[in-house]
Amino acid sequence: MRVALFLITASPFIFFALFHTERARAQSGNLLQDSTFDAFYNQGDGSSGAWKPFKLTNPGPTIWKHLTEGWPKGPSVWIYGDANQFDGGVFQTVSVSAGKGYHFEIAWAVVRYAGANVCCDSKLVRQVGIDPYGATEPRAPNIIWSDEYRGSGKFAPELAVDAHARANQITVYLRARNEYPDSRAEVFFDTATLEENGAPPIAIAPPTATQTSSAITRASATIPRPRVANAATLTPTASRAITETRTPTETRAPRATSSAPVEESNGSFANLALPFAVGGCLLIGILALAGVGFFLLAKQNA
Repeated sequence: MRVALFLITASPFIFFALFHTERARAQSGNLLQDSTFDAFYNQGDGSSGAWKPFKLTNPGPTIWKHLTEGWPKGPSVWIYGDANQFDGGVFQTVSVSAGKGYHFEIAWAVVRYAGANVCCDSKLVRQVGIDPYGATEPRAPNIIWSDEYRGSGKFAPELAVDAHARANQITVYLRARNEYPDSRAEVFFDTATLEENGAPPIAIAPPTATQTSSAITRASATIPRPRVANAATLTPTASRAITETRTPTETRAPRATSSAPVEESNGSFANLALPFAVGGCLLIGILALAGVGFFLLAKQNA
C-alpha cells in the first residue's frame, strides 16, 4: 500500500524528470534560435529577434514575453486578447538541408481563460506548423499543420509535426486561436525544438530552378523583341533618309557635269583669242613702223 501510494505521489515528479531529461537531450541538436524565448522582446508587435509575430485576425492578439510563466523556467511567449476572438502567433525561418526530414514541437503550451485554467472543452486552440519551402506567409497552402490541440495540460506532446525540407530553409510556426468572445484568453508557449527526425532523405526536383530559368529565358526572349522591332522600324527610316540624301546628290551631279564643259569651252576660246589679238597688234605696229620708215626715206631722197 505504501509503495502504491509512493508511486502515485511521485509519478508527476518522475514524469517531469524523464521529460526534462528527454528535452535536454533533444535540445542538444536543436536548430532553433532562442528556443526558450529568453531573448524575445518584452513588448508586443515588435520585429526584432529570431521569432517574428503574425496575426490572422483584425484585431489580432497581443504578443509579448511573459517573464515568470514558462518551462523549465520563465520567460515564455505570451499571446492574449481581451474579450476578442483572435488568431495569431510567431514564426522563425531556419537554414536546413533540402530533402532531409525535420521534427518540430513545442514542449509547454498553457492556456488561461478569465484568469483560470480551462479543461478539455477549451476554445483556445494551439497548433504548430512547418512550411517546407521556407516562406513566411502564415496563410500559405504549403504549411503542414499539426492537429488542433485543445487540452489543458501544460505539456503537450500532441503539438508536434514532421516534414521534409523542400528548400534550403524551412519556417516553423506557433499558432494560437481563441474562440472565446467575452473575456481575457491567454496562451503561453515555451521550449520549442526543431531537429532532424532521421527519416530517409528525399530527392528534391528543381522546379524552382527550372521556373527561374524559364522566367529568365522568357525575359531574355522578351527583351530582344522590342529591340528587333525598333531596329526594324529604324531601318526603313534610315534607308529612306539615305535615299533622300543620295537623290539630291545624284541630281546635282549631272548638273555639275553638264556645266563643266561650258566652263572649259569658254576658257579655251579666251585662251585662243588672246594670242590672236596680241599678234594682230604686233603686225599692225610693224606695218606702221615700216610705213613710217618708207615715208622718211622717200622724203630724204627727194
